[in-house]
Amino acid sequence: MSEARLEVVYTRVMQTFTVRAFWDDDAEVWVADSSQVPGLCTEAATLELLSQKLQVMIPELLENIPSDTRIHLEAHRDLSLVA
Repeated sequence: MSEARLEVVYTRVMQTFTVRAFWDDDAEVWVADSSQVPGLCTEAATLELLSQKLQVMIPELLENIPSDTRIHLEAHRDLSLVA
């Protein structure tokens, strides 16, 4: 009699949230939001500070997200050439 064996492998795909940021010339801050994170709208003077805020705010706004969730930050700023 032959024995049949079934092996189930579960692989969880890492979750990534995309956040878009743009430079507000008038307020002199980076402004960020995301269609994937309801309620997310924040600003900071530097991209580094903005990144730190996002790492705290996103878990606060979303329930039960895994600790290995990633944030993809897309930053946009228009610059003028200096002659």
